[in-house]
Amino acid sequence: MSRTTFVNVLGLFGALALSVWLSTLSGEGTPTPRREPAHAGSSLSEARTEDGKRGLRDATGVVVPFADYRRIASASTLADAALFEICGPERVIAYTARSQQNPLTGFHYGGKAALASLTDLETVLTLKPDLLFINHYTNPVYIARLRASGIAVFDLGEMRGLATLRAGLTTVGALVGHPERGELLAERIERRMKTLAASVPSEHRPQALYLSIYGNDVFGGGDDTSYHDVITAAGLRDATIGRFQGYPQLSTEQILNLDPDLVVTKQGMGQVLCSRSGLATLRACHAADGIVELDGNLLDDAGPGMLDAAETLYALIHRAR
Repeated sequence: MSRTTFVNVLGLFGALALSVWLSTLSGEGTPTPRREPAHAGSSLSEARTEDGKRGLRDATGVVVPFADYRRIASASTLADAALFEICGPERVIAYTARSQQNPLTGFHYGGKAALASLTDLETVLTLKPDLLFINHYTNPVYIARLRASGIAVFDLGEMRGLATLRAGLTTVGALVGHPERGELLAERIERRMKTLAASVPSEHRPQALYLSIYGNDVFGGGDDTSYHDVITAAGLRDATIGRFQGYPQLSTEQILNLDPDLVVTKQGMGQVLCSRSGLATLRACHAADGIVELDGNLLDDAGPGMLDAAETLYALIHRAR
């Protein structure tokens, strides 16, 4: 890597460092609220490297060349799912520990090395991947070190549900030499999510609000997140439409003003929410089916797992009603 490229990499990542992101490698036991990073492009961005090779520009502006990558590693749960679907297993050497520990789909990723954190540089360097996928990792020092060691690091950027899903899947597909597989996977997921609740009339669609507790604060999911996509695909009306973007921290007053028919949250969190001071008066807390809980592994998936989450939520809501 040239000195100029190295400096550019540091500058680009430094500009992103103020954005806080729920790392795809974070542990299950201590969730961190996702904040608003910069938006990734919705389509592939072909470009040329400094030495003239064709490639794709990642979310930070770095061009990763097309090549016959044979030792592919993933530090992104989105890339985990994409690689499992579209890439031969013999070419993948590592998946995220988060995906491997997922009790619902972890068996997909067995028999491979587990990446728990990119801060463990020695583990990554020992694996010697030739291509590494990440999602909006904001520490420039680690990424620069990986690239300096000869690893092609591609930052897929943020994960914002359907708005970024197609770009993520097609990018992974293109870089592993199977762009058509990435396109087909994206089309299948988008089509099924859009048609899942197509037969549910508007008057039978309750208003719903995603809520989750992190520390002592309550967070929601705005209308540009995977939570919104799951809620609407399941045949519900999202209470955040036109009110919130991203992952807002919500006050008790804001939640009470929304006062949705349903609250969608993670397993075990409904009772905690309704026992908080002020929230006990929510209509959803007093309705028999007002609190709907999903497995957090499903609900927090901003990649292909959104479809499973939407189908599960659809069955819970419309079967009960």
